[in-house]
Amino acid sequence: MKQRVLPGFFLLAGLGLAHLAAASAPADTVKGQAHLARAISADMYARLTQESRKQDLAELTTQEGGALMRTIIIGVMRTRQAELEVLLQQAPSSMSLASR
Repeated sequence: MKQRVLPGFFLLAGLGLAHLAAASAPADTVKGQAHLARAISADMYARLTQESRKQDLAELTTQEGGALMRTIIIGVMRTRQAELEVLLQQAPSSMSLASR
């Protein structure tokens, strides 16, 4: 049975699109982290929008929707890898993934 999986996600991802900051702030600041979060959200929204032009996302099964989201998330994280690395390098050692 097909389930509606992603329409709500479009709404959530789209919320991050509002007013992307033009100026870049240091990654270790709240402003810089917010800018990166909005940029990642905008990228995900754009990729979901592209995918919705190819197929009806509401018709995807839970498994198909999950696989699509994994693909999109991994793609966006690869695109934003340099920015994420800067953020992680500037994180306190207690929050760093390398210290675990």
